[in-house]
Amino acid sequence: MDENWEVVQLFVRCKPRWITGMHAPVYDGIDAREIQAAAFLQGIAPHLLPDLMSSLDVLIGTTAMAHREASDSP
Repeated sequence: MDENWEVVQLFVRCKPRWITGMHAPVYDGIDAREIQAAAFLQGIAPHLLPDLMSSLDVLIGTTAMAHREASDSP
């Protein structure tokens, strides 16, 4: 939807954080500095970020859930 497009673009521009080790990589969301940098590059005013965070949290959480489900499947 049009009202979500800005946050979708922000999400796509962010590099996710992964935890690696002696196991499969685990998706750990997006670092706050990454969000801030992507918002700056996208031209989003800093005072608008708090309003976008709830939508961004939904995208990050949904992505984390999808990665967990994919890693749990045989």
